[in-house]
Parts: sequence; structure tokens; C-alpha cells
Amino acid sequence: MEIGDNILVDGKYPATILYIGLVDDHSGQWIGIEYWNQQGKHNGTLNGKFYFQTKHQLNGAFIRQQRIQYGNSFTQAIYKQYIKAFSNDYITEDINYSLFGFIIIIIETLDLICVADRENGRIVCFDEGNDDDETNEYDQGQVKAIIDHPLMRTVYAIHYDSNKHRLYAVSESFGQLIATWEPNDKFGEPHDLTLSVNGRSLFVGEIHPNRIDSFDVLN
Repeated sequence: MEIGDNILVDGKYPATILYIGLVDDHSGQWIGIEYWNQQGKHNGTLNGKFYFQTKHQLNGAFIRQQRIQYGNSFTQAIYKQYIKAFSNDYITEDINYSLFGFIIIIIETLDLICVADRENGRIVCFDEGNDDDETNEYDQGQVKAIIDHPLMRTVYAIHYDSNKHRLYAVSESFGQLIATWEPNDKFGEPHDLTLSVNGRSLFVGEIHPNRIDSFDVLN
């Protein structure tokens, strides 16, 4: 169990671990989480003390480890709570992928779920209420990770193959390619993406070599 793990609480509520440790005035170890739905109690600050920071104001909670589940049950919860609600038969077969085979982001302002399908090298976005089997599909070869920048209304993706490794910026609303770029000395083996708290910098974690690349977010 590590910070950043995606888990299932009580067998049905997806969440992400943001803190592991002690909590003032409470015995034993506690797990600080952010629920994927707005069903928490705080933002990571409890009784005036900061423990972690959630993305949404009331998504945070502290739980005991015995309430946590991993594995296939987590995949099924994602299907039931998010993807099944979008009534799109196209994804019922793909949902059986390993958790490590895809990355999911939710663009709430557009009622979209976008999936970086690592095994098939594509980004697919599912639109609520759209009954068509084929939705917005953005194919960029081997897609390693994606992340949404809600303020800039942009989706960033890291792409790689044997010859090139690039970052892509794609418009949320229109699915159009805005820009591509890469570091001067090329990527080694990019693994994941994250944004700074203020949203001004984009970080790419690499392995072989082990390093973090920093880029200014497009204006």
C-alpha cells in the first residue's frame, strides 16, 4: 500500500490514497483518501491540522486499512459508477484490462470519460448520452499516460515508440491537436504525468534514466 494507489473502499467506492500515518487524538495508523465522488468529509485538513490536499473541497476522509480493497473489484466499481452510466456498449470488452493497462480521467465540464489504453496505444473518450459505438478516439501510437488541465481545458498525453517520445496537448472541447514537444536531449522512457499545484508546470517522470522533466504549461 502506497500513496497514490487507487483503491476500493467498502467494496464499492473508488478512491485514491493521499496519506498514510498517524492522526492527532486518534490511535493507530490511518489512511487519508480522496473519494472519486463527492462523499468525503473534508479536504485533508482535520481539526485545523493539514494532512493532505484533495482536488475537491469535500472529497477527503480518513479510514482504516481493513476497509481497503484492490484488484478486479476496483475495475468493476469503475465500470459500475462511471463507465456503465455512459451507456456505451463499445467498452464492455475493454474493461477487462488490468488496472495497469489503462489510465482514466474524468472531464466533468464536458461529461466525458477519457481512457489512455496502454495495451492498444490509443486515447478513447466516452460521451454521456451518446449511443454510437464509436466515440471520440485519438490515436497516437503507444500512449503511456494522460492528464487533464481543467483551467486550460487541455488534455496532455505522453506518447512513445522506438523512434520518438513526445508530449501532446489536445483541446478538451474539440479533440484537436494543439502542440507537440519534447526535451532537447530527448525522453528516455517516460512513465507518467502530473501537474504542479498552481497548474503552471507539467512534470514527466522517466525511468532509464531516472529523472523528472519539467515543462511550462501552454498559455
